[in-house]
Amino acid sequence: MIAAAASTTPKQRKRTTIFGSTYYDEYTYDGLPGPGESFHTDPVLAFLHGLSWAVDPQTTCYRRSPMPTWSWVSVFGGSINFDCDQDGPKELRTDVWTILDSDVKVWLPLDKGLQWGWTPFGVEFQNSQKKVIPELSPFLKLESRVGDIGDVTLQPRDGESTYSFDQVSVSIAGLTKTKPYEIHIDCHEELPPHPHSEVYIWDSLRWKFILINRTSIYNPESKWRHAWEDWQPMNVFLVIRPFGQYWERVRILKTKDKLYQNSQRESIVLA
Repeated sequence: MIAAAASTTPKQRKRTTIFGSTYYDEYTYDGLPGPGESFHTDPVLAFLHGLSWAVDPQTTCYRRSPMPTWSWVSVFGGSINFDCDQDGPKELRTDVWTILDSDVKVWLPLDKGLQWGWTPFGVEFQNSQKKVIPELSPFLKLESRVGDIGDVTLQPRDGESTYSFDQVSVSIAGLTKTKPYEIHIDCHEELPPHPHSEVYIWDSLRWKFILINRTSIYNPESKWRHAWEDWQPMNVFLVIRPFGQYWERVRILKTKDKLYQNSQRESIVLA
């Protein structure tokens, strides 16, 4: 995996034949450098990938208060994983999984007692000779594309089967023609009290979703181009819920649908 932002996005890439002559070839991977072009590594993108952890839905877990919900250390009792295999068996061994620059900005609190004093993550990373995120504060500020969640529906698991689990689906406010998206909430306490034996719908939880990264595949070999002609980047969102003047993580939502196109740019503080 490479977290990178391309310096340029030219429409054509220069190539060299075995006889030394050159020609220009169309390159099909949007926003990524071609053969011989350099990557610009970005620690902010790597950190945003670190927010993409998930709890195995077949395990039971609880939040560890007061640990920050955006970090996997807040989960007690569940199995944690990072799903980097976005396209399953379609991926080739020569592919490199990448994170595109989606203009998501990250700020860290200046100190424990001043939640509204912030420093950019990238600046702190370059200037600090120690831990970039000192263990002084649970807060993290993100600026990105934010949208509203509509209804939240709970479908209790089928019987007492070990291999079944509660299903939670969310609709996107304003998108009436789009099917709800199924998510697996991190822990049981993400939902308000509810009946455990029947379908239940909440229509006023005030949940939101925020774009944290977009993933792509980098493969400069032209012989593999046909395998990715119909490929679209995977968009990764955090589903969040209000917590006083802050927000808490509920789960990640991954989809190739461009939900960020119907959202507004906002700043939110995660706790």
